[in-house]
Amino acid sequence: MGRNAGPDAASRAINLHVGQRLRLLRRSRGLSQRAMGRIVGMTYQQIRKYEIGVNVIPLGKLWILASHFGLKMSYFFEGLDGAALVPEQAPDLPPVPVGEEGTSHLLLELGRALAKIEAPELLRALLHYMRAIADARAAKSPPRNLPRQSRLR
Repeated sequence: MGRNAGPDAASRAINLHVGQRLRLLRRSRGLSQRAMGRIVGMTYQQIRKYEIGVNVIPLGKLWILASHFGLKMSYFFEGLDGAALVPEQAPDLPPVPVGEEGTSHLLLELGRALAKIEAPELLRALLHYMRAIADARAAKSPPRNLPRQSRLR
């Protein structure tokens, strides 16, 4: 069996998924890896290794984190269905969780992508476009000044 098949590949995919959920939780709460580490009595280096799926986070530490943030343990496993079958060499975008956490994840990914854009005029144009969409959704009407095929339904 190759590196991307079998139980080892499934374990790596699960560790990565749990690590991504840990990172999402940390970032959504505005915490550094060091601050997250203090909650469970670990170094930021260890938190980093958990987040990237290199090391397996002990269930006891997940329990402490879930309790600290008022979450169920299942939070760390939400959206895992089928994730263990995704090859390790999959595109760099992880599977997106569903529900509120999925939205938070998408917002973080959007922020990362926007941070890579260096042209202020392009950022201004994107901001204008996103505000138009948000305002239109809030008003429950199609955004103005957008191409017809781009209007939200």
